[in-house]
Amino acid sequence: MAGSRKHTDDRLPRPVAGATNRARLLDPTWTPELVPAIARTFGLNSLGDHHWKVIMSCREEAARTGHAPEIRELEVLTGFDAAELHRLFPGNFAVLVARVSGIAPHA
Repeated sequence: MAGSRKHTDDRLPRPVAGATNRARLLDPTWTPELVPAIARTFGLNSLGDHHWKVIMSCREEAARTGHAPEIRELEVLTGFDAAELHRLFPGNFAVLVARVSGIAPHA
């Protein structure tokens, strides 16, 4: 049945059988040591303290709630306004932050 198949994105972390939504959201292979290399693939050549605050806030919120935080949530969590968040992570903000943070973006 072609209509019953769900589209999957091979770039996103794969769900683990029997895992909770929160466990499937976070990439189990992600480590802070990988972040600079991941960031460089998206054109972010240097990461400062503000980048790390966003990255870790994103991971903590995803672990707590089971979903990738929206920009408004990240504004509250980090104290940075939307303009600052977009300056730190230019381009497609949601995808970039999710990839660098090792979480699946909003589905």
